[in-house]
Order: sequence, then C-alpha cells, then structure tokens
Amino acid sequence: TEALAMRRRLFGENHPDVEESLQGLANHYLRKGDDARAESYYRQTIAVDERIYGRDHSHLALTLNDLAGLLEKRDAVEDALSMRERAVEIREQAVGPKDSLLASFLFNLAGSRRSLSRPALAEVDLRRALEALPEPAESGGIGLINALVLLPEVEYLNLRCHLVVPFAWRKTPAIPVS
Repeated sequence: TEALAMRRRLFGENHPDVEESLQGLANHYLRKGDDARAESYYRQTIAVDERIYGRDHSHLALTLNDLAGLLEKRDAVEDALSMRERAVEIREQAVGPKDSLLASFLFNLAGSRRSLSRPALAEVDLRRALEALPEPAESGGIGLINALVLLPEVEYLNLRCHLVVPFAWRKTPAIPVS
C-alpha cells in the first residue's frame, strides 16, 4: 500500500502504474484470503482502467474476469455473470473469435451460467469456447491444453466428443516416442 500511495502522489490517480499497483494488491489480498480487500482493489482497478483506457479496452477484460471469479467465490454469481459477459464482449471485439484467452473467458462464463441453472446458455458458451480455441500449431499447443480442460464441462452438458474434433487436430503431427 505504500507503493500505491507513492505512485498516486507521483503520477496522480489515472496512471498505468497506479493501476498496476491496484491490480497487484487485489491479487495479493486474494491469495491471502482477504476477499473483501481484494474485491475493493479489483473495483478500483476497473475504475482506473476505464478512465485510462476506456470502457472497451482489452486490458479491462482481464480484471473483470478476475473480479468475477472472486464474486463467484463469494456467492454473488449474478454479479459475476454480468462481469463475465462484459469481459467476453470486450475480448472478442479486441481480438476476434479465435483466441485462447477468449476461450477461457467463455469457459468461465459457461460455469457461471451453469451455477445459475442455465444449462442451455452454458452449452452455447462452451461450444463458443471450443470454437475460439486456436489450432495447436498457432498456439504452441495451448489450444489443445485448454480443450482438455474443457472436456469435463463438455461431458457435463452431455455433448459428444466429436464436437472437439472440428479443430483439425488430426493435422497435428504425432510426437515421436524415444
């Protein structure tokens, strides 16, 4: 908090260094289990992000997603849902429909919807998450790793495994075993 106070004195409230300190404090308090303080710092981070970058900047989507996770932990799932929807919208506008972080945000959104007993919408989000994953060659294999993380959710919604195949992973060369 001393570093935050110093940065505020040096740069003013609306500066990326202040935002960075706020985000760092939010993450710190989240790790320590002080959810109320973490939420306060996340909200301050969002306010500074919006003033610095605007309401639709991709940097803001990350903090919205982080705060949504905390809100879900605190059983404020409706509030988390609106933040997750906004994070998805911002990220998709910024990078387009093929992005592993977008897929992660959609996966989280599906989880929120499932928590609120909205399985049909959760299924739509999961399908979009699978479609958002980049090809393994484009993502260094991250898309495949993310898809494996999504598989339990896909099973939960009784989707068939053939939904995963359209990503053309069959083009991925086999890894030689030595």
